Amino acid sequence: MEINKKQTTGTVKISDQVLLTIVKSVLRDVEGVYSLMNRPVTAKGVFSKSYAFKPVEIRSEAGVAEIDISICLCYGYPVKKVADQIQRKVKGAVQDMTGIAVNKVNVFIGGVKQKVEA
Repeated sequence: MEINKKQTTGTVKISDQVLLTIVKSVLRDVEGVYSLMNRPVTAKGVFSKSYAFKPVEIRSEAGVAEIDISICLCYGYPVKKVADQIQRKVKGAVQDMTGIAVNKVNVFIGGVKQKVEA
């Protein structure tokens, strides 16, 4: 899927891979994020089915994007604070860098891992 942005000088197509790169970059800067989840997460829990899963899902309708992000948190960080920060920073970065309106950033917390100190 690509998101088309019509302008007076033509059309700009932004691929999901560009948006995925922006999201991953933002997540690296949010303290408390351990990693993206490598298996599906829903409000009911983790599925046991094996099928293609993307930890970042991007949907677009009428030029407005909705982004789902499934993550694993570092143990000891406040869940609500980290999730709010992800929502705010991802929405801001995508809108600032691409000009695409972001309606929602849904964050699914699928696990907690102990951060390993080096």
